[in-house]
Amino acid sequence: AGDDAHSHHGSIPEECFYTSELSEFLSDVQINHILTRIRQLRREEHAKSKKSGLRASLGRTFSMTSSLVSIRKASTRPTTHAHTSRRHLLSLGYEESSHIGANSILISKEEFMKYYPMLLKEAASLFDDDEEDDAAETIHKKMGIDIAFQDLCLTLNVGGGTVRVVDSVTGRLKPGTMTALMGGSGAGKTSLLNALCGRASYGKVTGVTKINGRVAAIDEHSSLVGFVPQDDIVYPELTVRENFIYSGRFRLPQGTDLCDIEDLADQTIANLGLSRVANTIVGDVKRRGVSGGEKKRVNIGLELMAKPSTLFLDEPTSGLDSSSAFLVMNCVRSLVDKHGLSACSVIHQPRKSIFDLFDSLILLGAGGKMVYHGSISEVENYFTGLNYVSQPGESLADWLIDISTGHLVPHSPHPKGTFRSIVPMKTERSVRFKDPEKKPPKHGVAATIDTEKKPPKRGIAATKAMHVKKERGMSLGLDSIEPSATELNYSADLSKDLTSISSEAIEIQERSSDDTADDSAPLIFARRRSSVDFTTHRLASLTPAGPSANKEAHNEDDAKLRREILFNQWSEHFNRLPDTKMEAYTAPEEYDIPIPEGKPSFRKQLKIQMIRYCLVWKRNFLSKLIDTVIIICTAAIISAMAGNAEVTVDKEVDVSFRSLVSDDPSFLATELPQLFAYALLPDAAIQQFTLRFGMVLAVLIGLTAAKDITDKQTEFFREAASGYDINAYFLAVNIMSSVEHLAQSFVASLIAWWIRQSISRWLYFCMSFMVLSWFATSWSLLIPLIVPPSNVTIVVGFFMTFFGLLFGGSLEPITFAKIYDSWGLQLFCGFFSPMRYFIESISVGEHRCLPEQSGYTMTEEATNFPMDLGSFSLLGLAGNDDSVTDQSCNGWYRGLVAPIFVGLFVRFLGAGLIHVCGRSKQAKKPLREDMKKDTSLRYTILAYVTALLTLFAITCWMILNKFD
Repeated sequence: AGDDAHSHHGSIPEECFYTSELSEFLSDVQINHILTRIRQLRREEHAKSKKSGLRASLGRTFSMTSSLVSIRKASTRPTTHAHTSRRHLLSLGYEESSHIGANSILISKEEFMKYYPMLLKEAASLFDDDEEDDAAETIHKKMGIDIAFQDLCLTLNVGGGTVRVVDSVTGRLKPGTMTALMGGSGAGKTSLLNALCGRASYGKVTGVTKINGRVAAIDEHSSLVGFVPQDDIVYPELTVRENFIYSGRFRLPQGTDLCDIEDLADQTIANLGLSRVANTIVGDVKRRGVSGGEKKRVNIGLELMAKPSTLFLDEPTSGLDSSSAFLVMNCVRSLVDKHGLSACSVIHQPRKSIFDLFDSLILLGAGGKMVYHGSISEVENYFTGLNYVSQPGESLADWLIDISTGHLVPHSPHPKGTFRSIVPMKTERSVRFKDPEKKPPKHGVAATIDTEKKPPKRGIAATKAMHVKKERGMSLGLDSIEPSATELNYSADLSKDLTSISSEAIEIQERSSDDTADDSAPLIFARRRSSVDFTTHRLASLTPAGPSANKEAHNEDDAKLRREILFNQWSEHFNRLPDTKMEAYTAPEEYDIPIPEGKPSFRKQLKIQMIRYCLVWKRNFLSKLIDTVIIICTAAIISAMAGNAEVTVDKEVDVSFRSLVSDDPSFLATELPQLFAYALLPDAAIQQFTLRFGMVLAVLIGLTAAKDITDKQTEFFREAASGYDINAYFLAVNIMSSVEHLAQSFVASLIAWWIRQSISRWLYFCMSFMVLSWFATSWSLLIPLIVPPSNVTIVVGFFMTFFGLLFGGSLEPITFAKIYDSWGLQLFCGFFSPMRYFIESISVGEHRCLPEQSGYTMTEEATNFPMDLGSFSLLGLAGNDDSVTDQSCNGWYRGLVAPIFVGLFVRFLGAGLIHVCGRSKQAKKPLREDMKKDTSLRYTILAYVTALLTLFAITCWMILNKFD
């Protein structure tokens, strides 16, 4: 490692240790242990040196004053490693390498050699089997929780009716075990997983759930549960380590030190085999990053950073090749064994090596009904006892799924005395075996049968033994093998437990029997049959039977019948389990449920959200730069095309002196507009420039601001479901997005002001553009909350252009004069039109700088001049402000106040809507249900609504109020 190309000034990057010669005899977990211990020892030594330095400084003091000064200086520094950040570690000797990555930590060779002999022994003892066995039970009790569920159902409202997608499922997830959740398409696998982990908020969950033996709802203990979604929802701009660290900072208990979070992240990275890509960007379709399998493990690691007691995974192997899928599931298996978690995973067509990693299986049929739940080691024997036989070389998992869907027909036994001599059916192929003379391979309990005398078998075991004997007899060419009386008697006992077949099944059987009554068809019993024989015969009659048993069924009605039989068989089997085996499905004696510690406060989460936003912004710098360049170039081009701002033009006027000195006001009404025409005519050009510039700016900023929500919407839903503070997220996005877009509009306005040579002050000119940006950003952050992501772009663009053009006040039929004549239009345009105040503020700001002769302004002595004949009144501008006629080049700031309050109201409205919209995607129940259960929530909503209405009233007053 010391000769690595990345070594820097005698130091070695941490990630280089994982590719050094150490990796030949140490695992990633062991190497990580060594590196973590080195960091801990270094921090301890630094803390000791600081204490000794403090004592020496106190000993050298000669007065109380100097001592107090020294103590005060020392107290401003961190005194223990608990407050040592990664930046502080760099200052202690770690170096940051520009060749490795921004987060690469380097360790000196001398330091490594100093601690290596001692730490190597510790690392070697990590995988001591004896120690692991002794601590296994303790680990399971400490980390895992026991989840038992009885008659669990999930009902959905569909088309005015109800549909049950999970139907009376009973089972148990033990600590330290992995449970596979399998079934065909539409079997309700994901629905059951959501119901188990408290994320089925889209339906009604009924049944009894017990955690550690106590009746409790799993959604009330969400901090104990980790849910890994099927899609890899991670921040692609961040590295693997950064994703883990931020997940830990949000989800670990308040007060957890950053160093401890980083150590946990490194441990999780090592456990998942991600040490070699720890400082690599995760990536997405836009940027290259880690591989698909590594991204799956990052997806799992985000949940592990919360130290969950139970881990639920929704198809974690989907989209992966078999090798990557095995690596992912093997990592989960290692975590279960090491930390005692209970893991439940929806798995689809796993290969044998993956299937063998699981301890138990939940197999569902169509409609979410149970087909099997129990140990993986017993599942083949169970279905072999039901006369299902797998093909040689067939995957056990595929075989089970085919059974659960009803597409496989069970093997049909024919006891002697009930059939004529067996005639092999004439088919194109034999599903079980091709050569009728060749002895078929033994499966399940058949593989253990010998000629030795054994105790009589009972129940299913007796039936299985009987069927195996008959199969052996047929394979040898014999007519049949006589079953023993004991086997027939116990088979009859079992038949009493099977549910009677429905009338529909009987009709299918009779119809099938009539249609297949020939020599090649199975013959009907000549004597009275037991329920087991009758059931088996009906199954056989659904398709031609004989030596080739497992024939695929293409008739959906027949498959439905077989599924119903499977459901009934499992129900009867489950109800007859002895007490010793029933313990595997019942809740244990009550013991304490882990009490979750408080998560980081709102203030801390807000800070973390803003820091992460800045980091993501930095990684997307090129994209942000392009957006900014487009806005700036647009400002320059439009301003250059409009030319210099002209507030007056040369205009010949024909006004008699008599009209000016007349006492008759009728003369003023007709003559003043002509007298002030030289200052009135340029207003049209000013409003055209403002409209063009403002519309483009509002659309561009609106679209870029909407991306701040839509681009991270899936990440937000996952984090909201994991318990992140939604208010902190939304406030952080509002703050950072506003800063970004206000800066863009500020630069664009400066360029426009310089090109246009505006006569109003540059500060006011820029503030008008920034208020427009504030208004557009406010609505653009609200719209994605109520509009699907695929429609956000068109809706934002439509909103800005439609309301900006038609209700901006500069175009007919909605002009400024008509707006001020109706309080309804004032409110509507003030709340929805981004151009309403922008056009007016720019125009009024330019005109207020003109002298009194323009008709816009007047001196204090002009008390007898009619206000309604002034230029502002003639243009319909500033209708609610009588002080607008005061001459000033500082602009018209009263026109900027109302849109600021509108933006505040819209954002505050969004802060409430984010809790209401998309609640199912946030894994939350409908708000009405939560309000019924939580009294404090009702008071919180009441306080929010009161504050929202108050802000709305203030905003309306700011729009309608007439200033003197």
